[in-house]
Amino acid sequence: APFDAFIKRSVSDKVMRTYTVHLRRSADAPALGPIGDRDLVLIKEGFAWPAFFFSVLWALRHRMWWGALALVAVNGIGAALVVAFGMNPVGEVLVNLGVAILIGQSGNDLRRWTLGRSGFTELGVVMAENRTAAERRFLETRPWLAAMLSGRPEKNTAGPPPPPSTLVSHNPSPVTP
Repeated sequence: APFDAFIKRSVSDKVMRTYTVHLRRSADAPALGPIGDRDLVLIKEGFAWPAFFFSVLWALRHRMWWGALALVAVNGIGAALVVAFGMNPVGEVLVNLGVAILIGQSGNDLRRWTLGRSGFTELGVVMAENRTAAERRFLETRPWLAAMLSGRPEKNTAGPPPPPSTLVSHNPSPVTP
């Protein structure tokens, strides 16, 4: 049956997700010791489900202190609108749902903005099935970066990082590794 073939094909197809890759600029890095995993951050493009369900806790988990404060304010404004207009329970649910959708839709963009202000540079975009595969794929094409992150210079690296013009970025400013 055609429907069974569709189901089998759909289950076997891998869903590719898009991630932006961010690296902490070494000059701006705090004295945390050698470069580690926290200096390379991948952020998924699209809707942030954790931000939708747990907005303030999600922001705090990602160390977005001002973002968490802003989310408390947005939730407070939503509650004030409900009280000011004397909405019934259905209206209250709709306002809260609208606020949650707005937060979920813009959550990952807020993370990118916060990383940029915290000394991270967007290095590029990578597509893969999951975050681990995306990181592996990104580092396989940049052995100099993998060596730098591991803290061990490898003998087989392709030399210094490529010039900034070869790195893909959404930022208008030049990108330097």
